Amino acid sequence: MRLDSHERWTPPSPPWPTPPAGLIIRGREARRRRCRLAAGPLKDAVDWLETYRDFWRESYQRLDDLLGELKERS
Repeated sequence: MRLDSHERWTPPSPPWPTPPAGLIIRGREARRRRCRLAAGPLKDAVDWLETYRDFWRESYQRLDDLLGELKERS
């Protein structure tokens, strides 16, 4: 697939409807459309991801230790 300079590639949409994450609050005043970030849902996501961060940090540390042992043996 070749893109000319005036074309922009956009990723395909998923085949299912994506529910809103609730991170953006949209408002409308006459011709203005204002958006603001809702920090509450974002904090919930960060808290949830924190448990996985610890898991992956420990997993990578164990992998690093194992690779170090294998390197010493060879």
